[in-house]
Amino acid sequence: MLRCRAMCHANPTALQANSPYFLDGHVQAEIDAVLQDRAMPNFTDYTNLRYVTRCVCESMRLYPHPPVLLRRATMPDVLPGGYEVRLLACLSHFHAV
Repeated sequence: MLRCRAMCHANPTALQANSPYFLDGHVQAEIDAVLQDRAMPNFTDYTNLRYVTRCVCESMRLYPHPPVLLRRATMPDVLPGGYEVRLLACLSHFHAV
């Protein structure tokens, strides 16, 4: 799950919208059964979310992420470590393929 979760961070909304697996009641039922009344899973919960894991992996197989993401800054910002980002600066994010 952690490997698939790391891969789908780029666009999880598109992943869910394009995947019929997330429309299945089994996903929500498994999440409700494992998490019960908690809002976020902990590390041990991931081993119990087997159906969700398979759905995410299959969705990523069908709709793989691009190896390079390019973004343009819409406002100036300061990133952790003090790195300053100017307005309209081009930011790139490379994935290991």
